[in-house]
Amino acid sequence: MIEKLIQASIKNKFLVLMTMLFLVAGSIWSMKHTPLDALPDLSPPQVIVEIKWNGQSPETVEEQGTYPLVAQFLAIANIETVRGYSTYETGLIYIIFKDDTDLYWARSRVLEQLASVASSLPASMNITLGPDASGVGWVYEYALSSKTKNLSELRTLQDYYYKYALMGVDGVSEVASVGGFVPTYQVTVNNDNLIKYDLSIKDIAKVLKENNNDTGGRIVIENGFEWIVQAKGYVKNLDDIRKLVITTKGGVPLTIADIGRVELTPAPRRGIADLNGEGEVVGGIVLVRYGEDVYSAIERIKEKMADLKVDGVDVTTVYDRSGLIDGAVETLKGTLIEESIIVILVIGLFLLHFRSSLIVLIVLPLTVGATFGLMKLFGVGSNHHESWGNCYCYRCYG
Repeated sequence: MIEKLIQASIKNKFLVLMTMLFLVAGSIWSMKHTPLDALPDLSPPQVIVEIKWNGQSPETVEEQGTYPLVAQFLAIANIETVRGYSTYETGLIYIIFKDDTDLYWARSRVLEQLASVASSLPASMNITLGPDASGVGWVYEYALSSKTKNLSELRTLQDYYYKYALMGVDGVSEVASVGGFVPTYQVTVNNDNLIKYDLSIKDIAKVLKENNNDTGGRIVIENGFEWIVQAKGYVKNLDDIRKLVITTKGGVPLTIADIGRVELTPAPRRGIADLNGEGEVVGGIVLVRYGEDVYSAIERIKEKMADLKVDGVDVTTVYDRSGLIDGAVETLKGTLIEESIIVILVIGLFLLHFRSSLIVLIVLPLTVGATFGLMKLFGVGSNHHESWGNCYCYRCYG
């Protein structure tokens, strides 16, 4: 059989040469367009549902949020398992699907179940889906530090400038913020004044909600032009909150300032971010979408970060997986060169025939290139879990 194949190759030299050139061209194209990542994606398709319920204990979150949702999610098709975890103010539900389940099909099924059970859950409970990322989606992390801005200002920059800019990068699923202080408006009510004016906390909350809104009116036609009538009611500063009228006592308006004090304070936080032991900073964690070309996405992220310049703010790259990917590629190149040299020496010493060594030397890189071509043909990336075995790796989202 081998002799016939050799004879056929000798008789059809042009066909063999064109086939080899086609394989070389296809291999080069495949290697340039194959998604690259240094870490194997071993995680199964999974959807994470996050529960946030301010001020509630783990037992309350479990009984009224986590347990009803877990029971509802068990009815979804292709489910492998459902796991729920409840902590203070927060609950996490991991819905693990069977292998080969499309992630976005799974997310749509979860949304259907959420829509059917939403009316029976407490109104103040906030339920969101986790990012459409895999267990190795954490690819880039940075830290913001400054000598002129405090942690509250840095966190505001992260949440409303860096985060939104990076979310617009193709391939990015989510940008999580870490550290700093989230500024909030706090109204501290004097209980004696509540009793004195016969008020309750619900009355104060109602006034705050109803008076922080723009209200639209009708259209007034004047001189052939339409003028839109609109009442501006959004709160802009602390004085606007202090002047809100709660009720009228004896013809005198009673305001928020009369029953308590209004302050700008940081929201309670559950952790901090520190950079190399030098002090607190504000960090950002970038996650890429499931099945995305990680290397290309990181390059786009770094390009966007280079454009985001704020005076007085230093940006430090804490984690960048592209360096690990470059190292893996360089290792592959070095190994191929070493193997090629060894093959030439061994065959040259035993056969004393240079052309025989040349044949093997051509086949080695061509085999690697053809492998990339087959991976591209069947849609298998360099970090695809089928290339590394059927293992499971679960990630945390918070």
